[in-house]
Amino acid sequence: MAAEAVEHAAGYAATSAAWRRRARLGPLAAAAGSRTPDWAAKVEWLEAQGLAQDGGRLQYRRRRIVRRRPAAATGNVAAVRFALEAASCGLEAAAAGADAASAAAAAGHVAVLEALREAGIGMRPWFVACEAAGGGHLSVLFWLESTVLGAAGEVEEEEEFEEAVAAAPRWHFSCPHVVACAARSGRPEVLAWLRERGCPWDEQAVTNAAEAGSAEALEWLAERGCPMPSSGEPYVAAARNGDLQTLACLRRLGCPWGPAQDAFTRCVFQEGGEGGCALPVLAYLLEAGCPVEWGAALRMARLRRRRELRRGGGCGAGSGGWSSIGGAGAVLAWLEAQKSSRQASRSSQGNGA
Repeated sequence: MAAEAVEHAAGYAATSAAWRRRARLGPLAAAAGSRTPDWAAKVEWLEAQGLAQDGGRLQYRRRRIVRRRPAAATGNVAAVRFALEAASCGLEAAAAGADAASAAAAAGHVAVLEALREAGIGMRPWFVACEAAGGGHLSVLFWLESTVLGAAGEVEEEEEFEEAVAAAPRWHFSCPHVVACAARSGRPEVLAWLRERGCPWDEQAVTNAAEAGSAEALEWLAERGCPMPSSGEPYVAAARNGDLQTLACLRRLGCPWGPAQDAFTRCVFQEGGEGGCALPVLAYLLEAGCPVEWGAALRMARLRRRRELRRGGGCGAGSGGWSSIGGAGAVLAWLEAQKSSRQASRSSQGNGA
C-alpha cells in the first residue's frame, strides 16, 4: 500500500513538474513570436529569470519556440534563425522545423520559409502547399514551385532535367485536397493558379467554398465544371453559418439538395453535433424547395428539444445560424405547424379533385 502511495506521489510530482515547465515555456514562445524589434531582449530577459538553468534545457526550449510556431507564424525571421541556431539535430528538431514551415505557409511568410530551407529544414511540401492554399497565399505557392523546379537545374542530363521539371509540380500539387484548401480561402486566383498546373479537384472544393461563404469561389468552380456534391453537404455547411446568401448562390448554381431529404433533417439537428440551424434558416430552406422528410425532421427536432432541456436552456444558444434564434421548442412547433399545413393543403386539393 505504501509502495503504491509512493508511486502515485512520484507520478503526480512528475506531472506537476511537466506542467510547470510548460507554463515557463509559454512566455518564452510568446516573446520569440513578438513582432516588436526587441523580441531578442525579451527572450534573454526571460531566460535570465530562471527559464534557462542549463544548456540542454535552453536548447530544448529554443526548439520548442520553433515547434510552437509563434515566430514562424508572425513572420519573425530573426527569431526563427535564433531558434534554429540553438536547436540540435535529430527527428525532434526536424519535426519542429517542418511544423514551423507549415505555420509560415499558412500566414504567407515566404522569408521564414526561405530561412528554414537555407537551414536544411525538411518542408513536408504537401502540407506547405495545403496551408498556403488555405490561406490564399499565392506568393508561397510561387516560392514552393520555384524551389522545387530550381532543384531540377542541378541535373546534368537534358532528359533527366525534363523528367524532373515535369514531375516536380505533381509531387506537390497532385492531390485534390490542395484545391479544396484553396476553395476555403475564397480566392479564385489561387484556384486558377492551381488548376493551370493540372491540380485535380473534387466535390470537397464546393463544400469548402460554401462553408467559407464565398459566392465568388462557388461561381468560379461551377463555371469551370467542378463536380458538385450529391450529398447536400454544401447546403448544410452554409446553413450552419446562417449564410442565406450562400444558400441562394448554391441553389442558383444548381447544387443538388442531396439524397432522401437528408440535408434538411441534418439542418434541424444532427446527433453528435452542436445544436441545430436557426428557425429563419430552416424557413428559407423550406421556401427554396429543399425536400423534407417530415417524420425524420420531427424526430430530430424532438431530440434537439430534449437535449436543450437537459442542458437547462429554453431559447437556444450560440451565434449566427447555429441554434441562435427561437430555440428548439420554437423549431419543433414550427415544423409541426408546417407539416399540418401541408397535409391540410393536400387534403383540400384531393377533395377538390
